[in-house]
Amino acid sequence: MNITIVTERTFAAATVLFAVLLDPYTYPRWLVGTKNIRALSTFWPEAGSYFKHTVGFGPFAIPDRTTVRNVETPHHLTLFVRARPIVEAVVQFDVTTKGSTCTLRMTETPVGVYKVVAPIAVPLSRARYERSLQRLAAYIGTRDPPGYE
Repeated sequence: MNITIVTERTFAAATVLFAVLLDPYTYPRWLVGTKNIRALSTFWPEAGSYFKHTVGFGPFAIPDRTTVRNVETPHHLTLFVRARPIVEAVVQFDVTTKGSTCTLRMTETPVGVYKVVAPIAVPLSRARYERSLQRLAAYIGTRDPPGYE
């Protein structure tokens, strides 16, 4: 059985939104569970490049890395995310512009062992992503992130 978790939200500025999505150093500010970004490969964000991160909640922390599968600026980013030993997934960010606004569609498709446990994790994952997109909107809306004009 294939599980896919889809979360959507409308934003005001596609250019700023995509710039933030391409900057892993912003992820701890909006992506729930991201503790820090430890390193970025030199050819970021080209396909095959990666960032090393630490994810977790409270005292629990898991170091791993996320790899770019595909990027089509400013509309599409596909990442292969890992927080092993269990979590491995493909996450797609698709930005569709409509007039002066845009819609971000975030789609997670579990792979590997995570496909087996994903059905019981769906409610938590969905809540995490909904909260993350709320935080992303607040981050973009309440701040002028440096370099994203």
